[in-house]
Amino acid sequence: MNLKELIISSGILEDYALGSASETDAKGVECLARCYPEIQEEIFLIQNSLQRYAEQYKVNPPEGLKEKIWLSIQNDTAPTAQSAKPHSKGASGNLTAIMVKHKKWIAAASVLFVFTGLLLYSLYLHSQLKETNNRFALLETESKLYQKELQAQKEAYTLVRSQFDFLLDPFTEKVVLRGTSIQPEALATVYWNKNSQEVYVAINNLPQPPEDKQFQLWALVDGRPFDAGLIEEVSALNVQKMKSFKDADAFAITLEKKGGSQVPTLEAMYVIGTI
Repeated sequence: MNLKELIISSGILEDYALGSASETDAKGVECLARCYPEIQEEIFLIQNSLQRYAEQYKVNPPEGLKEKIWLSIQNDTAPTAQSAKPHSKGASGNLTAIMVKHKKWIAAASVLFVFTGLLLYSLYLHSQLKETNNRFALLETESKLYQKELQAQKEAYTLVRSQFDFLLDPFTEKVVLRGTSIQPEALATVYWNKNSQEVYVAINNLPQPPEDKQFQLWALVDGRPFDAGLIEEVSALNVQKMKSFKDADAFAITLEKKGGSQVPTLEAMYVIGTI
């Protein structure tokens, strides 16, 4: 039996509807009625039932009743012992019923108190669990970001280290590409290793290309130009790996359409350098 069923079956609601409940019981019933709509509805049903019963079975007083009552008052005497005993027994019965109902009310209030305490404790645990989960999710996200950043740093270090080793290799040859008549102050450097056939380019001084244009490196082998790759970033701090070549006589950079060209545009050659 749950709390609401216990309250309804205790009989305290009937006492409240009849107005015979104590002040403490009445306040407790009103408090429960505000918390539980089912209890408030039960009170309304009891009150309506009592009102219908009173209207259905009401009896008009007989004529002359007033005079008889007045006469009875005038002739009233003290009650006899025999008449007092049933009255005393009835009073004792009423007292016992009140005590039983009062105990039921105390039990119901105790259940309500325990239920409220458990509910509050459950809400507290739920709040703590939610906060812990949020902290764990935040730590997990931070850990993933840290691992990603660490991996990026490792890759950057590996790249720089490989470039550094490449430049220090005694078989790596430095080829200076100087500006043409288009831009005499233009300058770039190609690093070519004949053993590994690797090629790197560093842009020392080239203008930023238009949005629809891109610089392209060419390797000249026996007088024929071969595509050596597109330059992704025009920056003095960037050293970019290009296509590998076993043989080369010279390197040149031209300005081509975005995405590159199959043949170089000689009129747009910015720098060239022979080996």
